[in-house]
Amino acid sequence: MTLYHRSTDPNLKSGTLIGGSTEFAKGPHHRQKGVETVLEAIREKDFPDIPSRLTGTFATLQPATRFSSYGHLYEVEPVGKTLVANSLLIDQMWEAGQSAMSDVHRIYGYGKLTDEQQKHANYAISSAISWEARRYWKGVSVNKSNIRNVEVVADQLKIIRRVDEPHRLMRRMVFKAPTTLTGGAHWDSPERIQRIEADLKSVGCTIEYKKLSYSDRTEPKITIPQGTPIQICTISFMGGGSRMDVDPNDYNPRYDAPLRLLDVLPMGMSRFPNGCDSFNAAQSQEEPLSSIELDKNSIRAVVSAFKKGTLDIISRA
Repeated sequence: MTLYHRSTDPNLKSGTLIGGSTEFAKGPHHRQKGVETVLEAIREKDFPDIPSRLTGTFATLQPATRFSSYGHLYEVEPVGKTLVANSLLIDQMWEAGQSAMSDVHRIYGYGKLTDEQQKHANYAISSAISWEARRYWKGVSVNKSNIRNVEVVADQLKIIRRVDEPHRLMRRMVFKAPTTLTGGAHWDSPERIQRIEADLKSVGCTIEYKKLSYSDRTEPKITIPQGTPIQICTISFMGGGSRMDVDPNDYNPRYDAPLRLLDVLPMGMSRFPNGCDSFNAAQSQEEPLSSIELDKNSIRAVVSAFKKGTLDIISRA
């Protein structure tokens, strides 16, 4: 059975086996370790023959899914046991887990939890997600309406070949701004933009700060001049469970889905010579930084140029 896997590594060779605990550590599934720990405990107790999310790896049944922004596309074959599951249940459990942890932190504060407090946290998460967890581990029947949201958990995957996708906007692509583009700080954090303000200005960007009417905080607006080489740091497509206000014409659904997020970074800044890779490396050495989250009109301008074939693409990875 041919499946599809996305990886940030563009050079995986045919025959390579992927899977194991390192896959979990590197992938996006580590973001809610408390939820994943509880999920694994339920699997071990009630579904021991199902592959583990912690030591397995992930694939999809078709190339175009809600995970299309997760990296380079490979055709793969499953090795060992597999589970076909509804990935939207994971989103629901992550949200429920965050809510449960907020309640725990309100009781114990936001410092590191003691062993006893962590037991309380795990119990709270388990109570919040146990029903969805069992639904997840039971698997799902696939149909046209849910196939975009289906994920396959496998013990291991064997690489068949990398699939070229010249039609796709993708992470790490570098292109020239097709018109003047504007955006704000990711996570609505002006402090993160202020820490790279000099870098942005050095390549011709301008920054304005507007005081919000409902708080004492300010909201940055960054303007990127037309023709500026920029790199995509984060790209996110609208998933089946998303309630984002996105125009379905913003992207070609035949390949991916409407775009809901496009974070970029101008090239040529001295502190970040390798674009997003340099920027991400700096995050671990300094206080948190922010790339530029393009606003809806700017996203539409990029998508429109891309669909017309007029987007000046410098490199794809």
